[in-house]
Amino acid sequence: MEEILTTPVRKLSLGQRMKCELIASLLHTPKVLFLDEPTLGLDVVAQQNMRDFIKDYNREFGSTIILTSH
Repeated sequence: MEEILTTPVRKLSLGQRMKCELIASLLHTPKVLFLDEPTLGLDVVAQQNMRDFIKDYNREFGSTIILTSH
């Protein structure tokens, strides 16, 4: 993510924005996290990586994570 820190948001792809939003939502280690289609705009491999990350985060921090998808 370091390489996109100085990139204006309007120039980021949808997938990059989704990753940044997930990072921003985890900054304060929330006890409950609501994620509305967090894998939107990601390719299949990136979607699986994000889901794996969310599972690992849940196990490590014990956060309640509510994830919506269609």
